[in-house]
Amino acid sequence: MTTLPPPIPGAPKNSGVMKPPPIGGLPGGNRPTVIHKEDYEHASKLPLIVAIVAIIASAALTIFANRISTWINLVGYLLTPFIVIICTGLDSVQQRRRATTDLYFLENRKITSALRGLSFLALLLSIPHIEAIASTVAAWVAKL
Repeated sequence: MTTLPPPIPGAPKNSGVMKPPPIGGLPGGNRPTVIHKEDYEHASKLPLIVAIVAIIASAALTIFANRISTWINLVGYLLTPFIVIICTGLDSVQQRRRATTDLYFLENRKITSALRGLSFLALLLSIPHIEAIASTVAAWVAKL
């Protein structure tokens, strides 16, 4: 059960800019403006989904294809932590921007908190990739 903020006067989603109702009330009578739950916009879950997919792919590369190639480890290293941290930053920027420009936008801090936790997990998952890349580079340097 979620609690919505109190209704905001004015017509929802009016060209992205909220305008107050006319002083004499809305045209068509003296009925108060009713804001429905559907009028509110919510934060996008896309950054969270992308971060989860990146972590699952990186974990799969760590478990199943760790010693195949340095390129596989490089891809796993790029999936974590870079992609996950970029998703965290994009989510934070998007929610802050929309919260200041759209009065009908509801922030979802649970998504942001989940992305921060996934960023920490991504840093931990990048350790095996870094170790595999470092051992390959060390072997290459030893041959010189």
